[in-house]
Amino acid sequence: MEAYIPDSADRKQAVVEFFANSNQQFLPLLELLIDAKQQLHDFAHTVGVAAIEGLLELSARQLAGAPHPGQAAAVAAPGRVRRHGHQKGVVVMAKSKLRVRRPRLRTVPDAAGRTTEVPPPAYAALQHDSQLASRVLEVALGGGVSTRKYEKTLDQTADAVGISKSQVSRELKKAMTTALEQVQARVIPGADILAVYIDGFVVGDVHVIGAIGVKKDGSKIVLGVHEGASENLPVVEALLTDLRDRGLTADRPRLFVLDGGKALRSAVDGVFGRYAAVQRCRNHKRRNVLEHLPEKQKAHAKLVLRAAFALEEADKGIERLRQYATDLERGGWSSAAGSLREGLEELFTVQALGLPRELRRCLATTNLLDAAHSGTRGLLRRVSRWRDGAMAERWVAAAMVETEKHFKKVHGYKQLWMLEANLRAWYERRNASETLARTSVAA
Repeated sequence: MEAYIPDSADRKQAVVEFFANSNQQFLPLLELLIDAKQQLHDFAHTVGVAAIEGLLELSARQLAGAPHPGQAAAVAAPGRVRRHGHQKGVVVMAKSKLRVRRPRLRTVPDAAGRTTEVPPPAYAALQHDSQLASRVLEVALGGGVSTRKYEKTLDQTADAVGISKSQVSRELKKAMTTALEQVQARVIPGADILAVYIDGFVVGDVHVIGAIGVKKDGSKIVLGVHEGASENLPVVEALLTDLRDRGLTADRPRLFVLDGGKALRSAVDGVFGRYAAVQRCRNHKRRNVLEHLPEKQKAHAKLVLRAAFALEEADKGIERLRQYATDLERGGWSSAAGSLREGLEELFTVQALGLPRELRRCLATTNLLDAAHSGTRGLLRRVSRWRDGAMAERWVAAAMVETEKHFKKVHGYKQLWMLEANLRAWYERRNASETLARTSVAA
């Protein structure tokens, strides 16, 4: 009898059934994919609408001037165009439509009291050219247009709506700057923040650091964005000092989830001192260790790290990885062993705090910040050159502000009371231990 060879449809169905029957194992991956796509879509939509409404405002100003109090009642010659508030509008965008808020313009009444509606020229152009709104969106999002094509696209957009390309570019920059200023000026509800995630990533050749806080109810808030690398001590000190000055006061214990940067770790101690319980990101540590190992050793290393991180007791996990570091050293991979030993105890802070597995899952890595950055990376990956760090900082701030609107509560948020209580107990134990040590030295 010939062996049965499944066709492509059968193979596809087998894969579908495998994923469907794998219960909870693939839910984190599914949530990450859905969140990343939603963040990218929402960010693109918001920036695109803002860009188009900015063009409509510029177009209205060319006919009626800038809005100011009392303009409607001003004496003007019949036929002159003046403002008459705003109204809802729709612009055509390829095969879809985009709802916008547009300025409303009317002529001054003539002798018979008749007025005429005068749409801004840009609005008329956007309604008649189905590709124009898409070009505006491309200019606004930068990541959808390569640097070489940016000027050409900007020229086409400006010509179509009758506005200079310098005005278009300034309006887009203004929208991004506003988002950055909102982040930098917001007051942080420090009394409600239990955990702080801090991580950096690269935009082109520019490093940007972001910070997100977790409140007692499990909701998340963008705390700050700063240009610079997490390995740069003055940069991270400036970010943390700014957070402290805006409300994240150093007067209560909190959990800080950090990447592997030594400067960032040092800065947390310098700004928040004894109140900071630090959890090193396990994903960063895993990547750092694997970089020092040959390909044939990486699979085994992943299994050892995963098994150690899954242990309920911090002491057992630490001891297991210390033994593995010794094994690595004996095998000739001393650099991997050194990387593993660095900050080893702080990989198990979530266990040392006695947190349940569900909370450990979200508090042991900086994945939360990575998800917030994912939309930015998708938008910016095609930009081949950044003018300066301030430009990258504006883009990241705009992306994070928009992403914040769609943040979900952290996994295990109903158990965050345990984090708060156990942080207080950890702080009291630490104080008691230090007091005992000082007493012993004095004696």
